[in-house]
Amino acid sequence: MEVGSVLGPFAAQQLLLGLETLSLRCERIGSNALKVARFLESDPRMSWVNYPGLERNEYHSLAKEYLTGGFGGVLSFGVKGGARASDILVDRLRIISNMTKLVT
Repeated sequence: MEVGSVLGPFAAQQLLLGLETLSLRCERIGSNALKVARFLESDPRMSWVNYPGLERNEYHSLAKEYLTGGFGGVLSFGVKGGARASDILVDRLRIISNMTKLVT
């Protein structure tokens, strides 16, 4: 049984390995999210796109002020055509996965 506030050696090593590339991964995630948001924004099949990195976003100026390290990787969008069109889109996705947690 493990008790106490000290990490085991394997957990500590894994943590260090992940921290080495964290800033690079965060930059790449934000860059990719902005590209996806711009693509979706230009797609006529979308009714709206919400991402703070988009200039048209109502909170863009605040995001630029407070999110100095980038805008992050979370975005949302609405598909024209309602629930049926959204279901069709999700069924046709091949790259994006619907997950609650990603583990490497």
